[in-house]
Amino acid sequence: MVRRIGSWPLFVLVFFAWCSPAWAGDPFSVSVTQERTIGKEVAGELEGKMAVSTDPVLNSRLRNIGRRLAEYSGRSDLRYEFKVIQHSEINAFALPGGYVYCYQGLMQALPSDDALAFVLAHEITHCSKRHWANMYAKAVRLSVLTLGYGNLLNLFLVPHYSRTGEREADMNGMRMACQAGYSPGGAVDALMTLKKLAGSGKSGMKIFRSHPDTDSRIKILQDEAARIKEETKNAPPNSTVQPDLGAAALLIDSAAAAQSADTFGITGWSPARNELLPLATGWLWRYQSMDKSGKAVSYELSIVEEMPGGIKGVYKARATYAGGISTTFLIATTDKAVMRRQRPRDESSKWETWVALADGVSGFKSAGTQKVTVPFGTLEATKIEKLDDSATTIAEIWLARGVGIVKQRNPGRDEVEVLVSLKKP
Repeated sequence: MVRRIGSWPLFVLVFFAWCSPAWAGDPFSVSVTQERTIGKEVAGELEGKMAVSTDPVLNSRLRNIGRRLAEYSGRSDLRYEFKVIQHSEINAFALPGGYVYCYQGLMQALPSDDALAFVLAHEITHCSKRHWANMYAKAVRLSVLTLGYGNLLNLFLVPHYSRTGEREADMNGMRMACQAGYSPGGAVDALMTLKKLAGSGKSGMKIFRSHPDTDSRIKILQDEAARIKEETKNAPPNSTVQPDLGAAALLIDSAAAAQSADTFGITGWSPARNELLPLATGWLWRYQSMDKSGKAVSYELSIVEEMPGGIKGVYKARATYAGGISTTFLIATTDKAVMRRQRPRDESSKWETWVALADGVSGFKSAGTQKVTVPFGTLEATKIEKLDDSATTIAEIWLARGVGIVKQRNPGRDEVEVLVSLKKP
């Protein structure tokens, strides 16, 4: 049974949408506060009816991509939130005010972070451009006497945006993803994957219901990707970033990307072999992560290849999760730390300290050595604590010489990750 709206701010919005002439000519006149109120009400109803995933791997991946995209949404007045719905359905949607949801089924079906970034950027555009406003105003007028949470929830679960709105979400989404450092090819990959799934009779394809013909969308995005590539090629010789493309200029066969291939953006430090995390092509670590509910999630970390160029000791690594989801990044060690660069060919992606391997690295503290027993075996391990700005421990990491990371724990979320097996080259 649908509950009635018990929140007076939403009642005021209903009255406003029904009575205000501004909605007739300018549906975007609703304030940011009102926009956030609508989204919060619907998000609360949604999370009361559907399971929001607590999988740390899926949620971390979605948040990392979403937050980077949000920087280029053009709406700094919104506080975007990204959550995974624990369901096999192929769908994603955004609510007013910056609430973005992606189904686990869609995350597992898409072939790459680039493809997922496009889908999220598409939904962020619907939110940032307020495409929902006309749809919402119309629905309110038609059902002002019976409007309840359920009506609003259904409105956004299967939205009916205009074809113009969908096209804008595609085009702006591709550009947004490029600005955030993702390949424009991800847009085409995403649509090709969704088309294939629809053709196979895959159930739960709600993401297709209100969109234009898929073939025409693919053709339009292929043309747009070609335009982006041409714009990059015609950039001034000393230009590293196109004003309207952001990091995309470094992802599409750009001279800047090729030029940086020898140094990989390394400044201020040099790769050095470290026995606490030995790196070589062919290493494969298998981990199992378990949250406080007892749910286990497995993933693999492998060293794919040593990067060619003038600097030795820089490797491409791949993390592979359930459902075939994978992401690649650069990794290297120094005498004190493991360094990681999330997007290998994006010059705006800076090297970060993933974990310290010795004292003297800001944000980390050595806690001595101790015996650690995991499925892989019992090992003498060095314990490192990762600290936040207030010096509170946010992660505990154990490393064994000649093996690498054997255990990690997040005290705040009671999550534990352990090494299950190791394959050496």
